[in-house]
Amino acid sequence: MIDTVTAIRIHVIDEAGVIYDAGDEFDLKELADTVPAVGDLIVDPGVLQGRDRRDPSNRTILEVVARYFLPGAHQNDVYVAVVVKKRVALERESVIACLS
Repeated sequence: MIDTVTAIRIHVIDEAGVIYDAGDEFDLKELADTVPAVGDLIVDPGVLQGRDRRDPSNRTILEVVARYFLPGAHQNDVYVAVVVKKRVALERESVIACLS
């Protein structure tokens, strides 16, 4: 029996179409207790040290392009791999992307 989603692992697809593991994981609670669906946007919480968090050019948006459910990958829990395209936040997104 599957208990719960334990990890949402971020994978990035590059311009050549190659998918690689970004090494980042989110807890379900960090993503409003939901698994991101295709088309969803995640604001990367990180900003390079010394950069202005309120400047959209310093914020990265992760656009979800695919998701893979891997039941049983970690014993009885569900592991979800979310594939994203990375891009810089747009000026029009600053009111959202620069909240943190």
